[in-house]
Amino acid sequence: MGTRTLLWIALSVCVTHAFNLEPRIPVIKRGLQGSYFGYSVAEHIEVENHSFPKLTSWMLVGAPLDQNRQPGTNRSGALWQCPLSTYTRDCTQVITDGRLMDDGLNRPHENESYGSNLESDELVPPGNDEIKNNQWLGVTVRSQGVGGKVMVCAHRHIVKTSDSQWGQGQCYILSQDLKYDDLKKPCSGKPTNKAHEQFGYCQAGISGLLTAEDRVVIGTPGPHTWRGTLYLFTVSDEFLSRDNTVYNAPMQDFSPVNKYSYLGRYFY
Repeated sequence: MGTRTLLWIALSVCVTHAFNLEPRIPVIKRGLQGSYFGYSVAEHIEVENHSFPKLTSWMLVGAPLDQNRQPGTNRSGALWQCPLSTYTRDCTQVITDGRLMDDGLNRPHENESYGSNLESDELVPPGNDEIKNNQWLGVTVRSQGVGGKVMVCAHRHIVKTSDSQWGQGQCYILSQDLKYDDLKKPCSGKPTNKAHEQFGYCQAGISGLLTAEDRVVIGTPGPHTWRGTLYLFTVSDEFLSRDNTVYNAPMQDFSPVNKYSYLGRYFY
């Protein structure tokens, strides 16, 4: 027994892996108190000048209860871009909400990109068909990697109709330099007659993932009495050749998932 114990210890030592944390020069960033600054964090690397690449590392920080730069909103959440410096308050808020479209509307349409003349800091309030207050922008923040896209979501974004309010959620897709690229609203236009039994409270974007293959997966735990599902989109810049099909897991009678399972609540 003694020999076996020694052999087991020796083998355990051989396969053990470890890493060190550098405590002497930590990177510390601080946000507004009560904003949930740091609720989600992602490392992102921007590539400048692809001919002679210059890499810039950023810390992207979600603050779901922060004051957004969009006027007419209250604690709608924010995404912060922080350099890897020794300063604690040198982060810059990334503009996500409130830009004007070419057609005069005050926010981007799903699957529609901004024109180059719209990259200004002039922002307008939300439209009458949505509620941004407490939408929790920044609940999910993901980076695709070096020179890749970024995703930031607001799972409590509300769509208003003449007699109802639906918490469907939405996710912004940003370019590698953190400019608007696309908007994903998986439950937009889907039936809500039966409220939570259909797509009334999707909460899309409470979790999400960007893959190296230019695909985005959005967790949506609310549909069909919180069975939940996953939506998969392609976000490639190759517009003519990319797959524009939206994929999702089976729901309703075809779903192997029970009610109140909240499929899509977490990604790791």
